Amino acid sequence: MDNKGINELLKTHGLIAGAIAVEECSLSIQTQLHATGIEHPQHGSLAVIANAGPGFWGALEKSPLLHNAENPIDALSLNVALQLIDMMQLRASQTHHKILYPSTHNIPLMQLGNLLGWTHASSPLGLGLHHEYGPWFAYRCVFYFEGAIPAIFQVGKTNDMTSPCLSCKDTPCVSACPTQAVSSIADFDIKRCSDYQQLENTTCAQSCHARNACPVGATYRYSLAQQAHHTEFAIAGLKRWLDTQTELGSGLKDN
Repeated sequence: MDNKGINELLKTHGLIAGAIAVEECSLSIQTQLHATGIEHPQHGSLAVIANAGPGFWGALEKSPLLHNAENPIDALSLNVALQLIDMMQLRASQTHHKILYPSTHNIPLMQLGNLLGWTHASSPLGLGLHHEYGPWFAYRCVFYFEGAIPAIFQVGKTNDMTSPCLSCKDTPCVSACPTQAVSSIADFDIKRCSDYQQLENTTCAQSCHARNACPVGATYRYSLAQQAHHTEFAIAGLKRWLDTQTELGSGLKDN
């Protein structure tokens, strides 16, 4: 196990890592893992890697993947995951392992973040809010493996499970959202957000006003270039979601 190499790899990419035994996960998570083709998931663990602040983007800007890959974020994430797997000697020892995210598998990322003590129940933004990095935190890769959990995978773990939203009296994220999709008393309204994103004169084309207004982890805020990149992908994703909902609605009417 190359612990020094793992630590350096995570540090240079602005990442934190955690792992949890599958047997400690809920039955629903275990069922989802079984659906990915893992025959006995309860025998192994899940490694969860997340970016904390803008460091990951800084690493990506130095990589040719930024301009050569269709989805550079996912490409670099997979690259890091494969390096971690090699440093853990999983392939060399023929230990069973499987990359689950990024992929087409349905992985409950926010639930895993809560189990690791990284995040809390969904915030008004609809995101899991990290106690230190706030909304400037995102899951980059998850892989299943069998064997002992490396001690270094406890980096970034916290036992503080008190949501910072509970002590936020002004709720600036709510007032900053031009669409009223963000609320302190209701779930994030993805439909309202999506509709606004499709407008030609939207003010959210480069960044999310509500996310930028959050006071938690403000010193870790992404650069404007990184925010614009993520927002572009988010708008495309919201458009696909909206198109799907429209198709479903049409199908119901036809029936």
